Parts: sequence; structure tokens; C-alpha cells
Amino acid sequence: MSIDLYSKLNWKDIRHLIIYHCAPLLAGLKISNLLVIDENDYKKACEFLEGTSIEMYILSRKDGKIALLLYDRRKLSEYINESQNKLFMIQMGYSNCCVDKVLYELSVRYSSYQNGYGIFPHELGIVLGYPLVDVYGFMANDGEKYILNGYWKVYGQETKARETFRAYDEATQLLVTLFVERSNLERLTMLGLAS
Repeated sequence: MSIDLYSKLNWKDIRHLIIYHCAPLLAGLKISNLLVIDENDYKKACEFLEGTSIEMYILSRKDGKIALLLYDRRKLSEYINESQNKLFMIQMGYSNCCVDKVLYELSVRYSSYQNGYGIFPHELGIVLGYPLVDVYGFMANDGEKYILNGYWKVYGQETKARETFRAYDEATQLLVTLFVERSNLERLTMLGLAS
């Protein structure tokens, strides 16, 4: 993204934060996104996403901040329930791979981790749509020895990951440009992002 465009973002405006950090999700390329915001911005975030297919789930609250999972329910359900991902989730202690049950259990585990009395819930990688090989790689290597670091740490399928990262970057560039410059309100309206 150009420095000029980046400098036009208002980092105190929750809409700008969502567009910048969640563009691949908003563009339909990603199934979910983790976003940490001030508690005071939660209502504004809900209002901004109202009328879109994006849902939000609070994973934790700490020190005036909220860790939110923004997600596309259908895509998340399909991904969690792919055979290998579902088996992984079951191995991680999830007895039911229904989105609501997974998000509830994940929020309990993530909150425990955030508050210092639980281990990191690696299944978050699956919920965020990361390839299973990379989730296993992260776990086996304690987050080290990756072959590529971008939207996540990559341990396999480097070429595919690079293509995905490039598509995510392009979506971010496009949505930030459309939103900040308001050069194409019709396109933003189609995305459900015009205010």
C-alpha cells in the first residue's frame, strides 16, 4: 500500500481499522479475522458491519480491549468441518464442530490464555482459516523455523501462501482506496461498506 494512502487512514476511526485489518475478509477471500479494539468502539463496529454477512464474536476482554473474531459463518463452518480440520478440532478437545460451540469454547480458552492461566489455543489457526499444515508446523516449532511470515507463519505450500498473501494485499489496497478516497461509492455499497 502506498505511504500516501496509508497516511490517509484515521487510526482512531473504527471503520478505518476494520477496513485496513479485515479487508481480505470483507472482500470474501478470508473466512475470519482477529481484531483487537477498544471496548468503547464495540458498538460502532457493530453498526459499521450491520447489514453485511460478517458476524462478530468476543473472544476476550482485558484492560479495556476486546479481542473480536469477525467471520463469515457459512465459510467458517465449512472450513472447520473439512475432514482433517474437524479431526484436528476433536483432537484439541472440541466435541462439537458447530460454529457456535467452537466459538464459545475457543473464547473460554483464549480468555484463559490472555489472562495468564491457560495455554495458547492453537486451534485458533483453524478458526482463522490457516492451512492445517501451518498450524501443525507452528505447534511443532514453537512459532520458529517457518519458511515464510506474512498473514500467518507458513511451514508448507510456500507458493500457494505467497499467492494468497498477494491477493490479501490487493484486497486491502482496493478497499482502503475505495473507502478512504470515496472514489467509488457504488462499489462500496455493493460490498455493504458505504456509510
